[in-house]
Amino acid sequence: KVVHERQLFHITTIEKDSFVNCKLKKIFFPYSIQNLKEGWCNLIKNVNSIIVSPQNPILLNLDNKLLLSISNNYENILFAKKNIECIVIPSFIKKNSSFCFSFCLKLKKIEFAEPSEIISIDDFAFSDSSIQNIVLPNSLQFIGIGWYKNTPKLKFVQVLDNNNNSVYANG
Repeated sequence: KVVHERQLFHITTIEKDSFVNCKLKKIFFPYSIQNLKEGWCNLIKNVNSIIVSPQNPILLNLDNKLLLSISNNYENILFAKKNIECIVIPSFIKKNSSFCFSFCLKLKKIEFAEPSEIISIDDFAFSDSSIQNIVLPNSLQFIGIGWYKNTPKLKFVQVLDNNNNSVYANG
């Protein structure tokens, strides 16, 4: 909520680059937030606590680690708290949004629960993280530009042999 000249306004959208280089440690998503624009979480480096209003119809805090969009039966990871070390992506997730794991500087390993429904890893999803290995599931169809940019600890990437999709890498 924002109060300006005694009028109350409810925030419904968070725009691209809204929090660039902010020193936030905690972020709260009220019921009114309905839209997070692509790149909203670019350069967020310190958030280790995600809180979502129980009345918010489209956002979900999963295991106090991940912020999910759950609208239209198309589940996306929007953001991960920055101090996670390893994560198992639930099988129902279809998309890792842009910058969702960027600046997770303790992150070592990502696993995808089987049978994975992931179809997209978007631009810069793991950029500037400390990820060391990842096995890309056979459901994957798209990998965005810079998805692993600035990840000097990344030593192992595997695309499963039984991937019948043409994985399209943008850029």
